[in-house]
Order: sequence, then C-alpha cells, then structure tokens
Amino acid sequence: MSAELLSVRPAESDTTLVLKLSNPGARNALHPDMYTASIEAINTAERDTSVRVIVLTGADNFFCAGGNLNRLLENCACHRPQRRAVERTWPRGSKRGGTRIQGAPDSLR
Repeated sequence: MSAELLSVRPAESDTTLVLKLSNPGARNALHPDMYTASIEAINTAERDTSVRVIVLTGADNFFCAGGNLNRLLENCACHRPQRRAVERTWPRGSKRGGTRIQGAPDSLR
C-alpha cells in the first residue's frame, strides 16, 4: 500500500478538516507524496472560509514514525559522489609530504 494523506470533513463539524497520514507499511512515516498533498490541502483550507480547525492525525494506531529513512537512503544512493583514492606523497629529502587525489583535475593536484 502506498503513502498518502487523506483529507476528510467530518459530518459532525463543518468547520473542521482532518488530515490523516496513511503509510501503514512504515508506521505512517512521511513520504514526499505526503508533503505535496499536505501543502495542497492546507492551501485549499486557507481559501475555504468555513474551515476553522485543521486536525493532523495518523491512520491505524500510529501518528507518525517521522521521516522515511529507507526513502532517504534511496535518494542518497542516487546522489552519492564517487570516492577517489587519496595517495600520500613524500618528496625526496623532505620530512613533510603532500596529498594527491587520483583522478582530480590538474588544478587540484
């Protein structure tokens, strides 16, 4: 089941909007789709003069587990820079050396 934000107007109160986080596979962990839906729902509620209260709740027995760390790891893996080998160089007759990054542009060597 996918992550979503459910928007409900309860019958007993015409001034209340209930936004329910629903991501049951991850204890309602936040997902980018939820961010987008919540912004849209809040903007719509702001234009609706009958809405006086917004209630944020979670589906099932959980409110929200926080950010979806698995999704974060997936995003990081796509943007992870390549590691480069670092080589220590010790010029002859020198007690101090430098560092050279293999594969770096000439301006960094």
